[in-house]
Amino acid sequence: MKGKNILLCGIIAGVIIVAFGVGFCIAQEESGGISINVQDRGGNPISGAEVTLKTASGSKRFGTVITNEYGIAKFSIYNPGKYAAEVFKSGYRVHKLLFQYPGGFYTTTINLEKID
Repeated sequence: MKGKNILLCGIIAGVIIVAFGVGFCIAQEESGGISINVQDRGGNPISGAEVTLKTASGSKRFGTVITNEYGIAKFSIYNPGKYAAEVFKSGYRVHKLLFQYPGGFYTTTINLEKID
């Protein structure tokens, strides 16, 4: 009986640890991040654009995200600082943007110019 109680306590402790970990991840996801809206000069969203995010110095790369159907690319970045975004979409000029991320939820818009 003692062995079953120890096993049951171990299982309960494991469930509590997993539940706390999931709750922590959900809370962190909701605490902020960077959203980059990509659109053309007319304000129309551009889906399928490649948005690459780096530190402003270029020393750290956070990855490349493809914009969704609303022209939005989201990055799970929580550290305030200077960042650089580069946007590429076939048929448009490459656009680079330096910006200061203050922390929390942050959105910026990048307008791409069509190549003639």
